[in-house]
Amino acid sequence: MIQLTNRQARQFLLLKQGLLGEHIFIGKQGAFDFVRQAGCIQFDPVDACGKNLSIFPTEDWPYFERYRQAARNSSIPRANW
Repeated sequence: MIQLTNRQARQFLLLKQGLLGEHIFIGKQGAFDFVRQAGCIQFDPVDACGKNLSIFPTEDWPYFERYRQAARNSSIPRANW
């Protein structure tokens, strides 16, 4: 088990997110790299639309096939999925 002080934990998180030290997420490629590192970014935190509005790396597209298939086979109107 690794033990960290609160300060060390904060520094780790800030470094991981590119908010401390040398900025590694710069420009268009930096945005892609950050999404890939984070795994997913939710850009609708209020969820006013009732939909899952998230950004995933394109290499994760195959993992969502079962959800796309379920949406195609359901009676849910396209605007709601």
